[in-house]
Amino acid sequence: NDDLTISYARLNNSRDTAAEDEEMTHIAASYTMGSIKFAGYIAKASSVSGVAGDDDAQKHLTMSLTF
Repeated sequence: NDDLTISYARLNNSRDTAAEDEEMTHIAASYTMGSIKFAGYIAKASSVSGVAGDDDAQKHLTMSLTF
């Protein structure tokens, strides 16, 4: 049984005490084929905690087998 899932999220976090709005973008995907699953995501954030120029990025990839 094959299954493909894709998701996308965008978040804008505004704080009264921060100079900049925190912005986050996240895209994820997974594919399952029988007992094998591949999954991964890419996430980017800018103005983390409202600090201008404080940017972050994450990437993650997994493969799992079920017996």
